[in-house]
Amino acid sequence: MEHPENLLWIIGAAVLLFAISFLEKKAEWFLNLVLRSVFGVIFMYFLNWGIEILGFTVAVGINAATALTVGILGFPGILVLYGLAVYHML
Repeated sequence: MEHPENLLWIIGAAVLLFAISFLEKKAEWFLNLVLRSVFGVIFMYFLNWGIEILGFTVAVGINAATALTVGILGFPGILVLYGLAVYHML
């Protein structure tokens, strides 16, 4: 090989592009998780408030575990949390 440093530059650029592509997918997944958690917690806050106005005692606590549940499962996670709260009330 006449210029091995050119091969190193090509390999380095390929590794860099692969790393950027990999991290972009992870960043998108993490951002999606965070946004679903934030909007899910906001929705649960107003749902708890509405349930309280109606005079029912079923409420789901807002903490890291419920935020993570809603972040991973989305809207079905909210249904699961309130379903468990109703089941516990019975």
